[in-house]
Amino acid sequence: MVHSLLVATEVLTWRHRHGLKDGLEQRLHGSTQSMLDRAGESYDALTPLPAWQEDIVKNRMFRLVELAGKRLAAF
Repeated sequence: MVHSLLVATEVLTWRHRHGLKDGLEQRLHGSTQSMLDRAGESYDALTPLPAWQEDIVKNRMFRLVELAGKRLAAF
């Protein structure tokens, strides 16, 4: 789930930076809106886990997921 979240965030960021609207990109990763929805669901499912920061992931992974959440919120 973390991998999917981070990849989706990168793809969405690329699309946003290049002004790519829904269209041809749907063939590869799906529509921008569906990717944004699924990435948001992944973020929301990951972050409330009881031992999220302490036991499941190291600090670097925690920071990457938090950054992904902030980037997704900016779209």
